[in-house]
Amino acid sequence: MRLFVLAFVGSMVPLLSSSSSSGIITSNDNNNADGEFSMDLMDANISNLATYDGHGALSAGASSRLLYDYPEKQRSEILDYLFLPNFGASIHLLKVEIGGDSQSTDGTEASHMHYRDDLNCNRGYEFWLLEEAKKRNPSIVTYALSWAVPHWVGNDTFFSEDNIHYQIAWLECVRSAHPTVGPMDYIGIWNERTWNRTYVKKLRTEMDAKGFSATKIILPDGWWTEDFVSDVDNDPELHAALLGGGIGLHYPCKGYAGDAQKLEARGLKFFSSEDYSTQANWAGASCWGRSLNQNYVSMGMTSTIAWSLIWSVYPDFTPDYFGNGLMYAFTPWSGHYVTNTPIWTTAQYTQFTAPGWKYLNSTMLPLSGSLTALIDGLGNITIIAEKLEGDCLRCKGPTTESEQIHVKLPPSIVKDITSLSVFQTNKTHHFLKLPNASIDNEGILSFHLENDTIMTFSTLRGKKGVYEPAANTPFQLPYSDDFEDRDVGKFAKYLADNGGSFEISKRKDGKVLRQMVHPPPKKNAWVLDCDPISVIGENTSSWNENVTIAVDVYLDEEITSIRNYAGVCLRTRGGGQHSLSRGLCLEVNSSHFRLTQDSAQLGIGPLKAPTTGMRTISLSLLPDSRISATVEGIGVVNAVHTLNAFGRAAIISSFSDAAFDNLWISRLKQ
Repeated sequence: MRLFVLAFVGSMVPLLSSSSSSGIITSNDNNNADGEFSMDLMDANISNLATYDGHGALSAGASSRLLYDYPEKQRSEILDYLFLPNFGASIHLLKVEIGGDSQSTDGTEASHMHYRDDLNCNRGYEFWLLEEAKKRNPSIVTYALSWAVPHWVGNDTFFSEDNIHYQIAWLECVRSAHPTVGPMDYIGIWNERTWNRTYVKKLRTEMDAKGFSATKIILPDGWWTEDFVSDVDNDPELHAALLGGGIGLHYPCKGYAGDAQKLEARGLKFFSSEDYSTQANWAGASCWGRSLNQNYVSMGMTSTIAWSLIWSVYPDFTPDYFGNGLMYAFTPWSGHYVTNTPIWTTAQYTQFTAPGWKYLNSTMLPLSGSLTALIDGLGNITIIAEKLEGDCLRCKGPTTESEQIHVKLPPSIVKDITSLSVFQTNKTHHFLKLPNASIDNEGILSFHLENDTIMTFSTLRGKKGVYEPAANTPFQLPYSDDFEDRDVGKFAKYLADNGGSFEISKRKDGKVLRQMVHPPPKKNAWVLDCDPISVIGENTSSWNENVTIAVDVYLDEEITSIRNYAGVCLRTRGGGQHSLSRGLCLEVNSSHFRLTQDSAQLGIGPLKAPTTGMRTISLSLLPDSRISATVEGIGVVNAVHTLNAFGRAAIISSFSDAAFDNLWISRLKQ
């Protein structure tokens, strides 16, 4: 019997060649004809080993929007599945978007500073999400990043003194208004866009001066360029600004095997700071579990972060990215959610390790797949072995073969244990607890690893948490909201912004929902916004036939052009990446109305000047494709539409000071 032998004596990063001077010895015979693989894990000086920095997930691009609206019981259950140690995904790191009032993939996230003299440290849901994560896991690692910043920042210039103050104001919000979160561990620069050395150094200096020296910088949060290493080598100030942080790449897919050593030698971390981006079926779960191991084995990346944490956005907002979360929760009115299999391929790693553990070492397996061993320095060891085949959106999976594996454990571990706990996940069994694996009298752990399977062996004990989710019931009509139940600065229940930024605001006679962005960012944007729109409901027949949407609209006195408006829509639906097809819409301003079908004009006409600054408008879909629109109870147009696609309801406006009250959606009487 021929064995492929690998002796592990410890190194800073995984090296894949026998010519290395690190002390790793590899055989050049990778055929493994007998389907067996053996290795010897030897004790090592823990101070010489690479540090595991925590695998986690990303709440950004409005992907978590609807989670906040869930009933408290189900919302707490979902948060437990994501964050609670030894229960579900048990993620070690939470990365969030610093909202910028601009489109960032599945919608827009609210800014803490809509304009220069404005500050609200409770807008949006990312502050809340950080608090909930810390409540469940006080040791969770935290990380923040901007996709966009408002137009006023630097007069629409991202790399500006304004933006340094804007970013630090967000950190101060965490410190002053959300102290249980503690200082953020990391902050990025600009998602998947350029970066600027002068800006990074100034940001570091200002953060230190304001008491944020514990928050380290990760860049570029995008793609590798050959300048990284030379920039650090030739600019001591830049090197100093990045120490404790380092380089975060997106979707690396084994492309940077030689760069980890260069970066680590300079004291910088190397992360896959956005990865996965794949539907949460078995192919996605398999791809994700493989990345957790192989991003370290192949590239020395000590943290891998999934986009997204949870798919909690209306499903057709961005059809190209549907389901790209560890679990699903997009019907808050019902309380229904789905714990998809990526939860359990995550748990295979995260329930048996913690940030600060050390990579004893790792290897690719001869018949495809990988194996990683980590220790905590206190007598615990975890071995993760995988032969996962699923295709990622940006990284194709391999074909693997089953293999018999023998691992000789380090003497310091073997002296205290005789068995390890075992968990397994594959297409049919998710986080299955198997009988403990025995260690023989020579300190050897032997096991059979099937193809498209991940297995974990550990001195720690995992747990598969179980809640019973609520049934998935329809969104019932009629529905109404006068926007009085939520605090000023919050978003309205079930309404999800996909352009602009809508929030609860005060008026002398109560609260309204106001559109806050005017004008939108352009150079400061991640992608350019569509006109403000906030969407609600289901794309079912109940929301598309014999249905009416009505709302009170307030417009400022300057809105007199037909280009400035507020209104309502029906049959709004996903229109492709970062955009929506608005469907059938009624727009009004101080002097005119307009009826449109996907922006094509169906009718237009004058209106009498409003007497109170408020107009009540309604739009109805009748049998035989007829449309009826009213303003202040008076019919202004009857038309016929040719739109076959179903969609949701929405409120809309231009980038102007428009406000809404008394939203009402109902079925027409037959």
